[in-house]
Amino acid sequence: MDTLVSTTSTKFLTSSQIEDLRLAASKMDGVERRDFQAAIAVKYCQGSARLTETVFGWGRQNIEVGLAEKRTGIICVGLQSAFSGAKRWEEKSIHLRHHHCDRWQNLMLNKTQHLKHASIYPVDSSRSTLTTQRTGI
Repeated sequence: MDTLVSTTSTKFLTSSQIEDLRLAASKMDGVERRDFQAAIAVKYCQGSARLTETVFGWGRQNIEVGLAEKRTGIICVGLQSAFSGAKRWEEKSIHLRHHHCDRWQNLMLNKTQHLKHASIYPVDSSRSTLTTQRTGI
């Protein structure tokens, strides 16, 4: 029969339940795991990272980060995951949209400057026609 582990005065977990929670946490990564561990810490260990570490065998720092993320609502992202690998298509499209928007604005600016220049200095179309006729093009 499973032994009961008392983590608070009113909440008891059997060793098989603790093993099930450990297994569930081992199947998760990063933010999801920290969120799960913090939820378990709050529910069964009065929000104590040390007690959660003792009962479940999880890293205390990981639990503390998860509790802080729950408290503040700010998700911690490591440099490796933040700056490595292929960019998501959403991030690419935002970058491309800004890049093309800048290029479009530059083209329009050049076009308007060209039009201003053309209105100041009118072009003689008959002269350009004569030039092409002389060269034989």
